[in-house]
Amino acid sequence: MSLSLKRKNKNLLLPSDLFMSNTLVKLTLGTQIYLDKFPPNTNVSLPALKSLFIDSVVFVGDDLCGVLLRGCPLLEELFVRHEKCEGTPFYIYNPTIKNLSVYYDFGLVRDGGMSFDTPSIVSLNYSDYALEGYTDLNLASLVEARLDVRYSKRIKDPDLTGLIIGISNVQTLHLSPGSADVIARCVEHGLVLPLFKNLVKLSFGSYNERGWKLLPYLIKQSPKLETLIIQGLDGYGGDLAIHMFQEKVEELLTSIHVSGRRELGSVYMEASTGLRDEISWLPDEVLGKILSLLPTKQAASTSVLAKKWRHVFRLVHTLDFDDSDLLQPEEGKEGWPVIRESFRNFVDRTLALQCGSPINNFSLKFHIHEMKEMAHVFSWICNALERALKSLSIDTVVIGRDDLCGVLLRGCPLLEELYVRHRKCEGALFYIYNPTIRKLSVNCEFEFARDGMSFDTPSLVSLNYSDYALEAYTDMNLASLVEARLDIRYSKWIKNPDLTGLIIGISNVQTLHLSPATADVIARCEDGLVLPVFKNLVKLSFGSFNERGWKLLPYLLKQSPKVETLIIQGLDCGYTGDVTIGLFQVKELHVVGYKGTAKELQHLKSLLAGTECIPKVRVEFQEDVVVDHATIIQTRMDLFTLVGVVSIDVVYYD
Repeated sequence: MSLSLKRKNKNLLLPSDLFMSNTLVKLTLGTQIYLDKFPPNTNVSLPALKSLFIDSVVFVGDDLCGVLLRGCPLLEELFVRHEKCEGTPFYIYNPTIKNLSVYYDFGLVRDGGMSFDTPSIVSLNYSDYALEGYTDLNLASLVEARLDVRYSKRIKDPDLTGLIIGISNVQTLHLSPGSADVIARCVEHGLVLPLFKNLVKLSFGSYNERGWKLLPYLIKQSPKLETLIIQGLDGYGGDLAIHMFQEKVEELLTSIHVSGRRELGSVYMEASTGLRDEISWLPDEVLGKILSLLPTKQAASTSVLAKKWRHVFRLVHTLDFDDSDLLQPEEGKEGWPVIRESFRNFVDRTLALQCGSPINNFSLKFHIHEMKEMAHVFSWICNALERALKSLSIDTVVIGRDDLCGVLLRGCPLLEELYVRHRKCEGALFYIYNPTIRKLSVNCEFEFARDGMSFDTPSLVSLNYSDYALEAYTDMNLASLVEARLDIRYSKWIKNPDLTGLIIGISNVQTLHLSPATADVIARCEDGLVLPVFKNLVKLSFGSFNERGWKLLPYLLKQSPKVETLIIQGLDCGYTGDVTIGLFQVKELHVVGYKGTAKELQHLKSLLAGTECIPKVRVEFQEDVVVDHATIIQTRMDLFTLVGVVSIDVVYYD
């Protein structure tokens, strides 16, 4: 039960015996409510209350923390807001609060400053005028703090020492421009910043030079900082030496966000002509990282700004070329050759601008319409592979049958990730060979018979393979494989698919994802295919759209003695109720795409018949299914009754 009491313009006097309820979970009070003084020995009893919101409510003396909060043993969230000094609590004490928000909007001197004795607090949102003291702060569990502390001319000597030390264990810290100004004032008067030993994310803003001068000092005291969010660059005076932390920039900043800007790709940049003046003070290495997050065409366009930016573009480590970005007319129409030539010239010019600088990621999507264009593709990929490339993505690119693995990849000793996609048979790969690749994605979207497929990748850890089932899989070297994701589809053009080599090749995996189509194809091969023992498999994701596929599941589980987590989908598709997986060792069961129908529940009951108990079940409703509280409760009851589940998680989309 929740209760909301509000009154505007007139004062509302509430009796103290209101606060006696065994079912109240959420209570909202405000605004301009005056509470009676709680009588001596009053026992407030709100044993179920978890959220309390107080807006401009006047308490007498110590009644909020000393009486009301003591009667809330399960309270997790507290919101307190006051626009006037009268009745404002100057300390917050509660052993169970996890989320605390305090908003005070009056700049008057207050006796005793402010105290927070909240040992379980995880998140603090504190907005106030800076006070003369912060004492008795117990914020041992604090993870995130958001401070908006403002300077008041009525409080001449604010001292934030206790507050700053109290929050120094946080992992995430948000400082408003007002907070930066006040802390900088205190530093000028002797405040020594503590070491923020756990801080990994800092949001910082300032509207004056004093505040900006605080930033290098704060970063120096934050050795683990990875993400910096800044705002208010129009208040930056220009004389702050960023080199104070430039030596740490590679290890310190994995991402920089400039707030208050128009979003462009994944980076926020000023829409006005002041862009260069506002961010050019950043180190070139950081600017290179920022440009690497932009589409390549936009990143390359910065090279016309000034000579500095031509140098910066050489530090861009990600290049992504996609000819579908062009507004292509129909093939053969007027303008087609011009647009094709424009794209080729753009790629040539961009690669030349970088002057052979190292790159980590190279992606190329190019529809070849004339054989002479293959020479351009070969040249572009060669250029990338010669530059310490770690990740290569080629989409709809036609290369000679043996040229990719037999020629190009042999000259790329650092390659770790390869993505290949083909929509037509022409130029498609029949084998992948590379000794260093750790992550491989192959997507073939044409259903024509071909000479099988081979993977000779001894260092491969992750394989994502989507294709039509072929007649043979030979020379499979997947000794290091940990995770495999298969989407193998049946084609009427390939009459006798044989997945034996592929299944044996992946049998050492720890995690296996089989699409419904894959389950169907493997089941079709069951007459001649003997499943190997998946001796390391601990997590299996399985789906099927027909009875044939579902019959494969018990056999697969029998061959997987270490499976702990089973993910299933498609209970409403093709399952007829006569397949039972029986007693098995699974510790977690995930049901994906659940609709909550009686048919699905009955199918799940049949599937799990003979299973004594599953410690944990996770049900993920389909995105288009409307889920209310009653549905969640019913789902939990059904699953508990079904298999005696100890723990049930229900996931749904709002």
